[in-house]
Amino acid sequence: MAEIVIEMDYREVACVLNEWTAVHLSHTTEGSMVRRVGEPQAQAEKEMVEELEKLPLCQKGKR
Repeated sequence: MAEIVIEMDYREVACVLNEWTAVHLSHTTEGSMVRRVGEPQAQAEKEMVEELEKLPLCQKGKR
């Protein structure tokens, strides 16, 4: 599902969910949910990159 909706706007995502599931969400609610989930995900990915950057080099120029 994430691969499908990644390039859609909130209205399109809400429409897809309404058609595919019994869940009926407005595009506003969908946008709020995406932001609520996305912010912690972005922070987790940032922290992971920072941890990887701390690792010693394994091969010439590679981490």
